[in-house]
Amino acid sequence: MLASIYIEELLMLLQHGIGGPMGFALRFCGHNSDAVSQILRLDSLLITLMTPLAYIKAAIWIFLTLGKKAGVPRWTILFYPLLTGRLDFALVYVPAPLSLPLYDGWWNIIDIIWFAVLALTYMNQEVESSMVKSA
Repeated sequence: MLASIYIEELLMLLQHGIGGPMGFALRFCGHNSDAVSQILRLDSLLITLMTPLAYIKAAIWIFLTLGKKAGVPRWTILFYPLLTGRLDFALVYVPAPLSLPLYDGWWNIIDIIWFAVLALTYMNQEVESSMVKSA
């Protein structure tokens, strides 16, 4: 789970960092240049790589929560990603000054809410380990 989150966050960091080079490419090479098309291809590739990781992360989360290995209530499965992640379709009805930052940063907002729910609902429990038994 943590490895999946780490790789996904790394890819998101790379994808969000494309804006700077894109601005330089647009300014100095023009919007029909090869530089812009290559940056757009890289952006598409990063999004393509992030999509299966998101599904893997969700599947692991559901498995761990249903198996009572995660230390949080089972209703958190419905909270994220099944419910909260789909609310982005309602953002088109938000008035213009607020809609762009909400839409662009929606998944960051979801992650903040998600980790807040985890922190508030986490139940401290002892986990048995085979390493502790053998020592």
